[in-house]
Formats: sequence, C-alpha cells, structure tokens
Amino acid sequence: MSHKIGQVYLATSKKTSYVNLNLKETVGYSEATAELIDGEVREILHTQYEKALTILKDKRSVLKKSAKLLLEKEKIEGEELKEIMDETSVAS
Repeated sequence: MSHKIGQVYLATSKKTSYVNLNLKETVGYSEATAELIDGEVREILHTQYEKALTILKDKRSVLKKSAKLLLEKEKIEGEELKEIMDETSVAS
C-alpha cells in the first residue's frame, strides 16, 4: 500500500467481450491520479528490488553452497537448507 495514495480501489470500466469496437477504455480517475499511481508503483518496485539485492548479497554464501549442492543432488530438503543457512550464519 502506498502512503501517498492509501488503500483505495481504482477500477477500469468493463468492455463487452463479444464486440470489439476498439474503444478506448475509460477509467474512473484523472490523468494526474494515473501518473501518481505509476510513480508509486515505480517507487515500490525500486525499493523492493533494492531490498532483494541486499538480501541476496548478504546471503551470497548460502546461494553458492545451495547451488553447488543442487548441481550434485538436484533437490534440497528443508533440513539440508537449514543446515547450510546455519553454517553460513556461524561463519559470518
């Protein structure tokens, strides 16, 4: 949820599926609101992308060990992954 927009429902109008008249789809909000929505989506995606990168960088050793084990076994069970994560957190 965006702090700028809040929790709202913004829907487009429905078109009939059996007639394709190439009509422009109408929305129940202004162009300025659409731009605000686009900006907020862009910001949320950027923030979450950066967060994911940080997690992957912090857990790189887990990724490497897991990838190596997957190449050998093709499957890692929950306990095996937990052991890898425990080993790397102790080593850090």
